[in-house]
Amino acid sequence: MKLNLIRQLLVLTLLFLPISFFTSCVNNSISIEGKWERYDDTADGSIVSVAKTNEGIYEGKLIFVSGELTGLGFKTEDLKWKALSPQSSHYYNGQDLKKGVDSSGRVAVTEYDDIYLELVSDDIMVITSQAENDINGSRQKWRRIIEN
Repeated sequence: MKLNLIRQLLVLTLLFLPISFFTSCVNNSISIEGKWERYDDTADGSIVSVAKTNEGIYEGKLIFVSGELTGLGFKTEDLKWKALSPQSSHYYNGQDLKKGVDSSGRVAVTEYDDIYLELVSDDIMVITSQAENDINGSRQKWRRIIEN
């Protein structure tokens, strides 16, 4: 009788262990939504607000433009990131707005490059892109703005 009960408990444990593991993995995903501030480069201080769209993907709008981005013609409300779709709990693919100005300072080029976004922690995001004519690609670091 005791052996039968032990077997039943073992079977139940083996059945529910994968479910609890899956649930804990899903709960450990980090939300990309919120405000993010760029740091450690020439666009320090720029802020993007990320929100989920009706289509279930994410986009990020500039809410504050600073540093090099100002000189490149970026403006508040520009859609900096678009089509951000989760690939796993910490990785997203999408597109990043790029601008270039002519000799008079007018925006001459506006395009989106493919990006790979990694949430390295709850509060740090690293974005890499491999632009067509850029051997090294680019790397941006962003930190979450915690609002009280």
